[in-house]
Amino acid sequence: NGRRSPCLPSLLSQVNDTEPRLEDEDTWIGVVPVEEEQTESPKGHKEESFASTVVDKMKRALVLGASALLILALNQNRIRELDVSQVLSKPVVIVQTSENVTKLLGALL
Repeated sequence: NGRRSPCLPSLLSQVNDTEPRLEDEDTWIGVVPVEEEQTESPKGHKEESFASTVVDKMKRALVLGASALLILALNQNRIRELDVSQVLSKPVVIVQTSENVTKLLGALL
């Protein structure tokens, strides 16, 4: 019949510092890119800051109404620092192979 299932998200939206432009009835998946670069700061603070930043983005997406999260990890070591189960009751997909992440980011942007 060509109609989408109402339980399937209609779009992906990158989670950053701006509000996603969505209609009230839209269902969407939050996309959280985990950058390859590492910031310059003391080691312990850097890891804590990284994890809290990503977790904050994940929580923000859920508060804004994301039905799931897609985490794109260009640096697999960085994603190991996270324990996503501590935060979320929604589905989370983590893409860790850099070739796949690059292709997916290219398709989304």
